[in-house]
Amino acid sequence: MTEILDLAREHSSDRRNVHLWRGQSNIAWPIHSSAYRRLIRTNRVVNESSMQYYEEYLLRHATHQGYRFESGRELSDFELLAKLQHHGAATRLIDCSRNIMAALWFACASEPDKTGLLFGVDSDHLGGGENKPETRQE
Repeated sequence: MTEILDLAREHSSDRRNVHLWRGQSNIAWPIHSSAYRRLIRTNRVVNESSMQYYEEYLLRHATHQGYRFESGRELSDFELLAKLQHHGAATRLIDCSRNIMAALWFACASEPDKTGLLFGVDSDHLGGGENKPETRQE
């Protein structure tokens, strides 16, 4: 626990980068999106084509239900998927937190007799930074 608290202190003082954390209660679970798990349960082949088809269906359905607009502004596909994910829809997005303690809670909460996983990603390895979009070379 001391190591976790040291990590939290170290990262809270360095606001140049975004640190993303994921906690899951069983280290044996593969890190798959809820969309992947949904498609695999229906015995479908899960590949990029089937994921795109499912995602397009999800976006069409959400748009039809009126979720595409928020505060008078049309949401991009990514923003709409994030909104749907937040409300429990099965998307290909993987839940992460910028709060290491929230991720630690998820690593310990639902399977107390199992070994959990706390997974961290530093934005130095992703590109971009705090409130700054990633720039790409053309």
